[in-house]
Amino acid sequence: MRTVSLIVGIVLTVSTVVVVVQAMLIPSGPGPLIARAISRSIKFLAHAPLGSMRTYSRQNKWLAGTAPISLLVQLIVYLAILIFTTGLIIYGTTGLSLADSLYQSGSTLTTLGIVEPVNVPSTITTFFAAFLGLVVIAIFIGYLLAIYGALVGRESQMARLSILAGEPAWGPQILARSHVLGFPDDEAPHYDEWVDWTCDLRLNQRVNPILADFRSTAELRHWVISMLAVTDVAVAATAYLRYTSQKRNWPSPHWRHESLDTP
Repeated sequence: MRTVSLIVGIVLTVSTVVVVVQAMLIPSGPGPLIARAISRSIKFLAHAPLGSMRTYSRQNKWLAGTAPISLLVQLIVYLAILIFTTGLIIYGTTGLSLADSLYQSGSTLTTLGIVEPVNVPSTITTFFAAFLGLVVIAIFIGYLLAIYGALVGRESQMARLSILAGEPAWGPQILARSHVLGFPDDEAPHYDEWVDWTCDLRLNQRVNPILADFRSTAELRHWVISMLAVTDVAVAATAYLRYTSQKRNWPSPHWRHESLDTP
């Protein structure tokens, strides 16, 4: 029984470490099943009471905590799984009961060190678990910093656009304010910057799907609406420039009325 527990504990521990690395260190695609299940569960629970909130402002404030809570729950779940799996390893290498093995595993992974190992295999497992706990926390902190950097990059461009587009962003508003401020038709907004911003946003949200769940700092600001507003302006400005260029090439009209002809 203890040999089976040791083998199962080693396999599950390695699998959990791989999942943590895929989810936070080298994220790509939709992410591991555990991360997706946690995110969907948090979303489901968060959307349940929305019917009792009659204003969008209250709904937005309530949903703003969905993504951060999802990240914290992911960390808690990963640590809980590792405590259980390393507890199985300790149980398989010592004569301790399963409860005492889990207690030692939790003490080790959280780096509390309140339980001493009882033999050499237990000591090796304890050192490995302590190192693993520090690595998981470090990976999580680095992941949070990456998410924060991507979020700031997304929000800063929209904040600049809101000066011209208002909140929510509106294409005609950009054209009107740009005309009043005297901006050239091809410089408000800077389309090259928005192409780069869109590419970065697409990549970041592809690599870190949880980024799409983070709501904007302003309740009437959204990255999809901002992109649509800039696209509308680009289409309108292109059509206007094409119209004016064609108008310059039109021949001058020569009107001739038969009643004014001289005999």
